[in-house]
Amino acid sequence: MHEATTILTAPRAAIEARNAPIVARLQQALRQALRDCVAPAQDYAVVDFPQHANIGDSAIYVGEAILCREHFGRAPRLVTEAHEADVNRIARLPAGVPVLLHGGGNFGDLYPRHQQFRDAVLERCRDRKVVLLPQSIHFDDERNAAATARAIAAHPDFTMMVRDHASLAIARRLFDCRVLLVPDMAFMIGLVQPAPADLRVFGLMREDKESVGADRAALATLPSPHLVVDWPVETRPTRPIDRLPRAVRRFLPAGMQGWRPVTPAGYEALARRRLATGLAMLARGETVLTDRLHAHILSFLLCRPHVILDNSYRKIGNFVDAWMAGGGFEQETELAAAVELIRRAAAASD
Repeated sequence: MHEATTILTAPRAAIEARNAPIVARLQQALRQALRDCVAPAQDYAVVDFPQHANIGDSAIYVGEAILCREHFGRAPRLVTEAHEADVNRIARLPAGVPVLLHGGGNFGDLYPRHQQFRDAVLERCRDRKVVLLPQSIHFDDERNAAATARAIAAHPDFTMMVRDHASLAIARRLFDCRVLLVPDMAFMIGLVQPAPADLRVFGLMREDKESVGADRAALATLPSPHLVVDWPVETRPTRPIDRLPRAVRRFLPAGMQGWRPVTPAGYEALARRRLATGLAMLARGETVLTDRLHAHILSFLLCRPHVILDNSYRKIGNFVDAWMAGGGFEQETELAAAVELIRRAAAASD
């Protein structure tokens, strides 16, 4: 039997035996990286909260919350989103409170609002340590890095964590700061016991600017029953609670603060709800097919057999090359080949 087919038809115990040591190793690397950057047992801020429907970013945030609570022994003093008013709130913190910039895959020129926010934080917060939590870096045009390079060069205490060797090379070439190679924060979630599957295949495929735009006709030939979607679009209902002043909502329980939380506990509760949605989606498939990095990471934590394809700038491939050797998954370069691999595994298990 083909080795890839063996992985895709393996029982959970066999996949967990592959994945668990990798998760433990990456968690230790994350703990060590934070110890190397920031002293424990102090106030801190986590900024650029992912207030959007990309569940992968919520997975990162939950991992950040777990590690920071472990490291600092407390919740953050402040959590903000990525708006100009939030920069002012950060700058008003007592001098010396470190600022942790949310990790992910939006460092560069694909998502300019978040990059401009980070630049503003660096410019306004030179009186404190600033740490970028693990990011992938991509610039379509490296000339667009000039403003960020100036903001970094002018900051006296900035550390950048990057998730892959390609990002490490870019950071060292473009930026004058300390750079560390560190895995994704979502691994702090740890292994997850999934609900029973109700589909042969669950496909989670990008429909945004990072999609490779491949011909998807092959998806119709996946073993049935199957379902192919992207992360859900989030509809934010207008509720009276969302119109209450911040000064009132801050006294409400975390889960009742609406779609624009006020307290750190409220932000974490929202991220955990989004994460739970993503885990439930991926658990539906006996096998998962995806071109999203965090669908890969969450499938890995669920110990679900899965096949991964890359996004538009090889974010997944670069991450896998850096950290994931030996895990219970398969990687293909073409969608048709990935579908055929899944079909062959399904036939072998029938």
